[in-house]
Amino acid sequence: MAAGDTDPIYAEKLVVGRYYVERILPETSLRLARLKTGAELVMALPADAF
Repeated sequence: MAAGDTDPIYAEKLVVGRYYVERILPETSLRLARLKTGAELVMALPADAF
């Protein structure tokens, strides 16, 4: 875009990219922490509970 490209699709892609970086990526650290906490609580249930 800085080179003078005026195709609106590039501007839209930048907006979507910024949204992803600001809103979606921060969730990954929370999800990783949840994955690392283990499954002791779930595994304490008997198999027929599923």
